[in-house]
Order: sequence, then C-alpha cells, then structure tokens
Amino acid sequence: MVVLGQYIGKLLRIRSPYFALMMTGFEMGMFGYAVFVSFQGEAHLGKIALIDLGQVVFVFTILMALMIKHRDGAAKGSDLLKKNHLQPCNTCNYCWACNQFHCSPRPELSHLGYAL
Repeated sequence: MVVLGQYIGKLLRIRSPYFALMMTGFEMGMFGYAVFVSFQGEAHLGKIALIDLGQVVFVFTILMALMIKHRDGAAKGSDLLKKNHLQPCNTCNYCWACNQFHCSPRPELSHLGYAL
C-alpha cells in the first residue's frame, strides 16, 4: 500500500511526505464491526477482531517507527523499539495476548490460538 500511496500522491500532486504511509492502515470502529457482522454473522466476530488487532499492532509499531524515522531522520533501532513498546496501546495488546494464552483453559480454542 505504501507503493500505491506514492503513486497516487504523485498522480494527485500531494506533496506531504506522510501521505504514502497513511495509506497503510484502516479503521474498523463501530461501523466496520457492524458491517462485518451483517455479512458474516456474529459467530465470526472474533476473527475480524483478531485482524483488527493485527492492524493495530502494525500501526503502533511498524508505521509509528517509519513515521518517527521520517520525521527525525536516521534514528537508532533501539530507540524506536523502546518508544514503541512504551506506547499504552501496545502495553494493552501485550496484556491481552498473554491473557489469551495463560488464562484460557484451552488456548487452542481462543481466537489467538485459532489464528496460530
């Protein structure tokens, strides 16, 4: 999507250096979940929640690192890693993932276990 964003940015003459990076994420929100449930049914809601979790992890790790690197110039990988792991959203995601494996009586039945 970054390559597509670069192409569209050139085509539309958008000069923002962040335009191509902003083409990589999506937002589910309440509307996205409602549309998904209307097409797939409530029984499959956990699957799209897992996909949305993966997207959130991507945005708050890789995309944020790319944007910080683009804004600040060359940044050390250890600094980017430290900043990313201290994000509140990432901390919540780590806790959720640990909870799925350690608190579920059968982790293979949880949505995370199902995906792995």
